[in-house]
Amino acid sequence: MKRFTIFSALVLVVSLMSMAQKPGFFVKCTEALGDTAAKYTMNFERLVGNQISEAFHCATVNTQSSLNARLAWEKDYQMMGGESELNVCQYLKCDYLVTLHMIEANSSLLNVSATCINFRKKEVLAEAYKVFNTSMNYAGFASACTEVNSEL
Repeated sequence: MKRFTIFSALVLVVSLMSMAQKPGFFVKCTEALGDTAAKYTMNFERLVGNQISEAFHCATVNTQSSLNARLAWEKDYQMMGGESELNVCQYLKCDYLVTLHMIEANSSLLNVSATCINFRKKEVLAEAYKVFNTSMNYAGFASACTEVNSEL
């Protein structure tokens, strides 16, 4: 009887541990208007993804650009005769969708916004919007992205 109780407790603990899953974030820049904004879209996604993974260590974070890069690599690998199986499901796991918008109003005015959506419940959890008067270079974009992400 004692063995059965220990075995049952062990099975219960293992099943509870396997049910706990990491929350998944998917970061996608849905709008980038302007030549310079379009040029820094992947960097915007990467910066926000890195900041999310630093804030939530237990979460998995994927971006649209990382998914595109993985699919391109897999296509090239398959064309060279490789036979690996791509598991796209791990890249598409999404509990929270973070959409980013970056619009150049003129040569020095930048509108940046971000929205975090609970993908399962279809509700907006947080929104952030900032207008920056900045030089249109990488440092200006990076500071704008960091400020919007910290507000989000």
